[in-house]
Amino acid sequence: MVLCGSTDQFRRATPGVDHRHTLGVAYPARKVVYLNCEEIERRRFESLDITLRHELSHLIVGEVVRRGHRRVPLWFDEGVAVWNSGKIPCYDQRDFQRAVAAGRLAPLARLADRFPLDVVARGVAYEQSESFVRYLVREHGERVVRDILQAAARGTDFEAAVREATGADLAVLEERWLRAIRPWWPWASWIVNTFSLFSTMSVLALVAFYIYWRRRRRRYQEWEMEESFRGQEDSPWR
Repeated sequence: MVLCGSTDQFRRATPGVDHRHTLGVAYPARKVVYLNCEEIERRRFESLDITLRHELSHLIVGEVVRRGHRRVPLWFDEGVAVWNSGKIPCYDQRDFQRAVAAGRLAPLARLADRFPLDVVARGVAYEQSESFVRYLVREHGERVVRDILQAAARGTDFEAAVREATGADLAVLEERWLRAIRPWWPWASWIVNTFSLFSTMSVLALVAFYIYWRRRRRRYQEWEMEESFRGQEDSPWR
C-alpha cells in the first residue's frame, strides 16, 4: 500500500493512467495499491476508507482473472468495487437519476472495456455499474458476487458464470434491472433531479396554474353555453 502525500507524487508513481478522475490505482499483478491522499482529502463525497476498499476490491477481482484466465467486464469490476466500498449518505446521484429518467443509460455491453472520459458520463457509468451489481445482490443475495467470481476463477466464461449464479441470462437480468429502476413518473423525476428545489417548485407552480386556468376556462365556456341555451328557451317560437 503506497500512500502518496501529493498529487504530483501520485502521478509520478502511476504513469500511463488517466489521472483526471482517479483517486487510487490498483495493480493486481503486482498486488500494489497507490492512493492520492491529497486529492482524497479535497473530495466531499470520498474518504480514505472508501477509496481503499474500492482499490482492494480491484486486487481481488484481478486475482480471479489471473487464476481463471477469463476477463470480467469493466462494468462488473467497477460495479463490485463501488458496491463493496460503500458511499456516504449524502452521495450525489442526480446525474445518474437524470440519465435513468431520460432513458439515456448506455447498454452494459458498451461499458465492458472502457468508460467515457467525460466527467459526467463517467460518473453515470460508475453509478450504473454499481446499481446493476446491487440489483443482483438484492435479487439473489450477497453470495451472487462470490459465486460469479468463483466461477470465473475456474475458467468459466463471464456470461456463463452469471447464468450459473443466477439462473438467468445477462441480457434478461439487464432488462429486469432497467424495469426495476425506471421511475413511475419519468418527467417528474427528471425535473426534480435537474433543477434546484426552488426551480422545481416554480415549475410545479406554473403547471398547477396552467391546470387551474384550463379548468376555469372550460367552466366559463360551460356557463356561456348554459346561458345561450336558456336564452333560446325563453325566446318565442317562430
